[in-house]
Amino acid sequence: MRIRGMVVGLAAVALISSCTSNTPGAPQAVGVVQQGIGGNIHPLAIQVDGPAADSPGADLFPDAGTPLNAGAQADWVKDLSANSGTNCLGADGVASCIEANVTGATGGTGHWNGVRIVDGIGGNDQDIFIKGGKENDNATWDIAPGTVGSSKYDMVQAYLANNQTQLYFGMERAGNNGTTAFDFEFNQVAPMSSASCPQDPKIPCRTQGDVLFTFEMQGSGSSGSAVPFVFTWDGSAYVASSAAGIFSSINNSTTTKGGPWGHVDSHGNWALGNLDRFTFAEASAPLSLLPGVNACGGTAYVQVRTRSSSTVTSDLKDTSKIFQFTFLGVTGGASLTPSCLEGFSFAASGSGPNGPIADAGCAWSFSNGQTSTSCSGFLDAGPGTYGATVQVTDPANAGCGVAIDAGQIVVYPKLAVTPTLTATCNKSFGYDAGVTGGVNPSQASVAWTFDGGGTVTPSSSTTRAGSVAVGTGNVDYSGVIVATETRDGGLTCTASGSATVRPLAPLAIDLSLQTNVLQCPSLTNDAVTYSASKSGGNGVYTLTWFGPSCSGNTCTIQPDAGTFCATQSVYATLSDSSNPCPSATSETENYSKVTTLNASDNP
Repeated sequence: MRIRGMVVGLAAVALISSCTSNTPGAPQAVGVVQQGIGGNIHPLAIQVDGPAADSPGADLFPDAGTPLNAGAQADWVKDLSANSGTNCLGADGVASCIEANVTGATGGTGHWNGVRIVDGIGGNDQDIFIKGGKENDNATWDIAPGTVGSSKYDMVQAYLANNQTQLYFGMERAGNNGTTAFDFEFNQVAPMSSASCPQDPKIPCRTQGDVLFTFEMQGSGSSGSAVPFVFTWDGSAYVASSAAGIFSSINNSTTTKGGPWGHVDSHGNWALGNLDRFTFAEASAPLSLLPGVNACGGTAYVQVRTRSSSTVTSDLKDTSKIFQFTFLGVTGGASLTPSCLEGFSFAASGSGPNGPIADAGCAWSFSNGQTSTSCSGFLDAGPGTYGATVQVTDPANAGCGVAIDAGQIVVYPKLAVTPTLTATCNKSFGYDAGVTGGVNPSQASVAWTFDGGGTVTPSSSTTRAGSVAVGTGNVDYSGVIVATETRDGGLTCTASGSATVRPLAPLAIDLSLQTNVLQCPSLTNDAVTYSASKSGGNGVYTLTWFGPSCSGNTCTIQPDAGTFCATQSVYATLSDSSNPCPSATSETENYSKVTTLNASDNP
């Protein structure tokens, strides 16, 4: 087996990342295991519109408002393209597509930048603080299905994205009259990861340095605001922190367009069209505020909640599920692609904080023990099942990389044909495809075409074996075959071949009298000559006479002149140098000589 490849830079196809650890023996994250949701939108920046006190304020589209973050050219709405599907809401509450009345409104379209978190609505909300709850006392939280009480506390959608320097937040509530605080909590460890943490996947496991961003949305009549706060977990409580570079805005207009996928109104229904005033807010904060996020990226476990105000003693109302969020670092994708040859193609790519890595380092390990340092190439491999993993690194960020499991692939024997054409002596030839290899050689389709020095019937065929009649024998004919099969993933494989044959006509021989039989009084010679007419076979003949002394292609019968009565017969056999044609025997010709005397005895 051998590997052929070349180093290339490809666009990333998966948002799965990790930072290479300097701890001896620390395992790398593997793509099929790590389920972090990537929100990296580098080099884009979400446009946060303001000022908050004036119209229009926050919105989801890049074509409206004046951005607080100068130079931002993108917003939460990426496009208006069709994006419908089923099972669009993951177990972590993250939407992947638009499913009517689950992750969007009927007729909703579009894709979004970053991550969109969708909460249950109305009676379908599974994550409500049914007995209240305080921010710093998560051991007593009681999260279960229920109703939130007031639509202003009903979190229906939230948005989260990042580039290499900033975090971007978006939040939507169903009602607009009153105050609601939106919490975005970033934890360094997963829920239930420690015995000292609540053993509930809906309750965060907090460690010192965790960060809580709170955005207090207020709205009444024609005035409203979104005020940012930041807190840090000191080991027992979230304490207020001060940080520069955080800004937020609320929509202050009755004509703010909702996302093309829809929004939830104050009645708990998915709808399209404009948002109610003060139901949407957005914000930005420096990424550097989060612990564990560095040049190699990082990860956090995120929960979005609402509560009655920004004070830590206020009651908690609604919450999302906790999801893993991946920042920056090296993200990548890897694939194994089937081939019609015996082997498979492999390809890997990576992206870093500055976009696709053109000179990414790749270290492949294949399950058959082979390795490669090319990012893409071809591995010659015999039939069987193969797996592969690859470590993609960024030369510009020493020690940063991602380990990706490329999955498994099946290699089949190469599809092949060994066509045979078999001559006969009855102006025909037989054909057989001789298909081998592939997924199932008996299931491969075949297509024959026939041609040659005479007519062919049929001129084509889709059967494996059969017979073709020809118009002319002892000339060459050809048969060309193409076998086709469809493999995993719709891959079409073909194999072709050709063969020639010279079918023959049956051997035939006929004896012809070459002289007139004379009678008296013109009789001067009693000899007769027969010649043999030959046909069929391959033309390389052997003629055997049976009768008087004959040679060559003729036989002459001439009894001695003193013989007055004679009877003789002659026939011949014909064979050729080919194997399939049986010899032919001519008819028997008879020769009779009777001398008649007439004498008179006249008186």
